[in-house]
Amino acid sequence: MHDVTMTQPLQSTKQYMAPELLRDEVVNKVEPAVDMFSVGVVLAKLFENTEISEATKSLISSLRSEDPSQRPTALEALHHEAFQVEPVKETSCAICLDIYPTDEGVSCADGHFTCKECLGHSVRAAAEPDAHVNFLRDGSMCCVASDCELLIAGHAIATAVPEDFANWLNIVRKHFERDAAAE
Repeated sequence: MHDVTMTQPLQSTKQYMAPELLRDEVVNKVEPAVDMFSVGVVLAKLFENTEISEATKSLISSLRSEDPSQRPTALEALHHEAFQVEPVKETSCAICLDIYPTDEGVSCADGHFTCKECLGHSVRAAAEPDAHVNFLRDGSMCCVASDCELLIAGHAIATAVPEDFANWLNIVRKHFERDAAAE
């Protein structure tokens, strides 16, 4: 830790000043913990009136600690869990082969992924006579991978492509009508 010797009178905005600077003591040296307190105040202002994670709340709280020895250093703050971001998982669509974040489509249990665009095309195609896309009575769809016999759940399809929900419902309705006519 490097102490900085004060050579000029202290000039700052009081709300950003560490508590140890506000006491009626003469300050000859300013430690890095003083700056870290200010960082905590800036972060608190930045996230004011917004939803923040518990990790971010914890970081801000530790940076604004009354006790300078309890404040993290800059390096410790950067390694805090509040700054640890999980990378976005990506996968290739089994139909178009483009790369997408996994939350932009659906997968069967084996992980064969279909992007929303291709899924929407599949739902619209399934609504046509002589469709090659196979939807089941419960609204689930056979996996698009040719060697896979697993299903993609109907609710996952409806959630992924809500703009094609009417087509999807129409397909399910036709299954019920066909089954009722067969009975």
